[in-house]
Amino acid sequence: MKTIKVDTSHHLAVASILCIAFWLTALEISFSQSSAKQSATVEQFAYNTSYVLRAPNTAPVSKEQSRGSSSISADAKEVSNAQIPSVEAHAQQRVAGTSKSENSQLLARREARLQKRMEEHGIEELPEPPAIIEELHAAAFRQPPSHRGIYLRPASIANSIDAYLDALQANNGNAVIMDVKTGYVYFHSTSELAGEIGLVRPLYDLPAIVQKAKDRGLYTMARYVAVKDASLAVRRPQTRMRHPVTGVAADAVWVDPAHPMVLEVNRQILKDVALSGIDEINLDYIRYPTEHSKAKLGIAGRDRAARVIKFIEMAREVIDENAPDVKLGLSTFAILGWDYESNLVNLGQDVVAFAHLVDVISPMAYPSTFSRGGAYYNPAKHKGSREYHLVWQTLEGYKELLGDSHSFKLRPWIQGYYMSVQNIKDQMQATFDAGSCGFTVWSAGNHYERFLKALKDIKVPARCIENSFL
Repeated sequence: MKTIKVDTSHHLAVASILCIAFWLTALEISFSQSSAKQSATVEQFAYNTSYVLRAPNTAPVSKEQSRGSSSISADAKEVSNAQIPSVEAHAQQRVAGTSKSENSQLLARREARLQKRMEEHGIEELPEPPAIIEELHAAAFRQPPSHRGIYLRPASIANSIDAYLDALQANNGNAVIMDVKTGYVYFHSTSELAGEIGLVRPLYDLPAIVQKAKDRGLYTMARYVAVKDASLAVRRPQTRMRHPVTGVAADAVWVDPAHPMVLEVNRQILKDVALSGIDEINLDYIRYPTEHSKAKLGIAGRDRAARVIKFIEMAREVIDENAPDVKLGLSTFAILGWDYESNLVNLGQDVVAFAHLVDVISPMAYPSTFSRGGAYYNPAKHKGSREYHLVWQTLEGYKELLGDSHSFKLRPWIQGYYMSVQNIKDQMQATFDAGSCGFTVWSAGNHYERFLKALKDIKVPARCIENSFL
């Protein structure tokens, strides 16, 4: 193996390029018919062009082994079902339009991109990447996701999508997360069960919106509210969260994440989302309510988590069967990174147990949700501003929980409301300093002027350079 002579100041660039070379190596192997006869160092999971390197002479990892709400404003425009093509039809067009020649073109573009980066950094040759022993499902990232994006509610998607996407693109943003389901489904779903129950209220053409974002080079995410589902709970009372002994429902808002009807209706809707061309589905409200006591719900802690994981496993299965290149993410409570066991009792959000099923874990690290006083932040002893410390410490706590195997999946939510430009910059910097590369910002009203100003000024670390699209 040849030794690369590179100035030590370029070591971050080398690391970034190695990741691209790693991806290219796997993709090239997929086009070699003879590779199946060789001693395998690359294990294909038979999902598009996603691979996992493993040590030579180790047995293939099976798919089974690799596993372990905002409201719409009144001015939102109704879009008739007749104006919106079905997601199923869109998916068929996507499949029909994919060919081996297109894959070859993709490989050529990746090679050109790699060569350009090597020239920019004065690198003549790359070493052979080491084998990585890792059990990951097909779509998993190999390094921290570098998405810097905003959240959009249904009214914003239906009425002002171009303005938001243009502003994001102009200010160094590269991702958008959009409401596709809260209580209602906001695009035309082919789900017979959701239609029969009355859950589908189309406001926009999801595949068309996704394509608009992708045309601008943006990573697309669907925010999918899972267990807090008043629309379903009211129309189908049997799905409500109930005490296992008395059978009394906790309320008419939260549904049982393991109830067969809950799983089936969401299975059908999620299939449509996965086939829309979206890059990621992020499950929100994937937990138990905090407003009800253990006595009222009858179970707590890991018993709750055991029911929540049924929903996550269903979502993972839907993606793997229909659109395995789509990532799966979870939005989780930030406080778990500070005191795991105490908060697991109420939430049932066992991120340690859930981690192997997902690609992205997004703690909702909003400084305003932490009580004031010295319990969480003491300026005399903690580095940086309150906003900086609370985001940084949340991620540090999560890293300790998840370990090296899964902590790279962290991409937090940060706060965009009631924040100054500097407050937002501090949250971004805390994210980078904790080792993560991306974030999504939450503003229920979708007011992002200060965030976009902060985003334009922030310096993204070299290690995070556009690694989210590899």
